[in-house]
Amino acid sequence: MIGTPQSSISEYNQDQLTSVLSILEVLATLPEEEVGALQARIRPYLAFREDISEFYGSLFRDACRESCFDTGVSACCGFESIITFFADHVISLLESSEQEIEALVSVLRRPNLTRRCVFLGESGCTWKIPPISCAMFLCSQVKEMVFDARPDARSIWSEHQRSEKEYTYPNQPVLFDELEAFFMKRGCESPHLYFHRSPGLLRIKSKSGLRD
Repeated sequence: MIGTPQSSISEYNQDQLTSVLSILEVLATLPEEEVGALQARIRPYLAFREDISEFYGSLFRDACRESCFDTGVSACCGFESIITFFADHVISLLESSEQEIEALVSVLRRPNLTRRCVFLGESGCTWKIPPISCAMFLCSQVKEMVFDARPDARSIWSEHQRSEKEYTYPNQPVLFDELEAFFMKRGCESPHLYFHRSPGLLRIKSKSGLRD
């Protein structure tokens, strides 16, 4: 176990660290076959994320670097408090090495004095699998630039957005909701259990007949 949250860090870091440590505590108690079953369960999602990475790399990376990173006005990594879901943490931790987990915990244990995303290190994002909100964020300026040059990319992006909902939009059984339920049943506590506590997401589930 990698300690407990500390009071000297920001509320955002505290919340992130609480989620990470709570998930790690449950994972440490699970038999290998259960961890393996979780890893098998997230494989389709990881394939989807690989598709997103390839799409971004082939069409957006150079445009984003030129318009955003090189100028130092990055909107995607410039926020101090990015949106994360509980399942984001579960998926990333399941895929992370012990060294990668220690690096993530370490960055959350110290105050963020950078005025940018706490997870943005010298080598890039410290998440093994960055949050879905980051993966799906493309600013309007760069989208129009790319889509004007490659009109076919617009429909590909729309298809990726539709696919995202299959994992995250709870008008049907979805992976992000399922992972929350799995860990909650094992005593996991987190400020990020939105699929079971967010009024908005609970309304979607209720209208779709998915709430008890």
